Amino acid sequence: MIRQAGWFVLQLSTLAVVGSTCLAYAGPWYWRLDLFAQFRVQYLAALVVLLPLLLLGRWWKLLAVAVVALGVNVNEVLPHLQLPATATLAEAGEQRVRCLTFNLLQKNAENAAIVGFIRQSGADTVVLQEVTPAHAEALADLRDVYPHQHLRGRRDSKGAAVLSRHPVRRIGFEPLPGQEQIGAVVAEVEAPVPFTVFGVHSHKPTSAAGAAAQHVYFAWQTQRCAEVQAAGRPVVLMGDFNSTPWALAFRRMMKGAPFIDTSRGELVRATWSVNLPYRLLIDHAFISPEWRLVRREVGPDLGSDHRPLIVDLALSR
Repeated sequence: MIRQAGWFVLQLSTLAVVGSTCLAYAGPWYWRLDLFAQFRVQYLAALVVLLPLLLLGRWWKLLAVAVVALGVNVNEVLPHLQLPATATLAEAGEQRVRCLTFNLLQKNAENAAIVGFIRQSGADTVVLQEVTPAHAEALADLRDVYPHQHLRGRRDSKGAAVLSRHPVRRIGFEPLPGQEQIGAVVAEVEAPVPFTVFGVHSHKPTSAAGAAAQHVYFAWQTQRCAEVQAAGRPVVLMGDFNSTPWALAFRRMMKGAPFIDTSRGELVRATWSVNLPYRLLIDHAFISPEWRLVRREVGPDLGSDHRPLIVDLALSR
């Protein structure tokens, strides 16, 4: 009886993964189904585990279907494993910029740990999401390291902040056209390598309105980055995008986008959630072609459900 129950669970699990793999392609027709596309890596890992078990049980037809599903998910994930052409090692004496993004989480009370980590991070610029008034008060203590700050502490999830250790030509909050509370924090940093940084926090695609708003938000950010680049300034766009590289909105954003995804080549060093065995790639850092990626690092657990993301950049040769 136990053995029969085990085989039943195995078959049901396989059908669930195969079905989810197929449903992930239906996102253009119904927003809820696009959520299945967020978990391509999980499907891949699950099928790698299930295939030997199906072989052991001699479920040949189901095995064949699972092999096809494995190939489909490999085909989706494989392009992301290609490193960006601008990813190179550091060179002696070159000017580098370090940028940090972190979703603090509204209910996170580990302010001392957050401030200590940022202080020791060596980041030139820091962008933060879900900044509460308590977070903003704690972050103000960093003015000796980051004298240029825009702290937008709020009691909802729309709080944000941008910090810079270098002088800034402009720093503040830029709303999405037609909105007041949704937008991005931005700083025009006058570092040894002058650049503009956008700190974003996208809508969650867990409702019809949220999914539609995410498409609009991504299109706006793509346009803003293109405008800044056209003015001759390198751009860093980073924050909580609430989307993995396999979701529809993300894919549309990257088609013809004026920036490079620094998470290319990564599958396991993701940022959300700290409690999952495999974290999702939803916190991102995008860079304009003037940059090359020197290093990408995921920080420690600091009381949030996200982990910090740090990128080291240098100008392209």
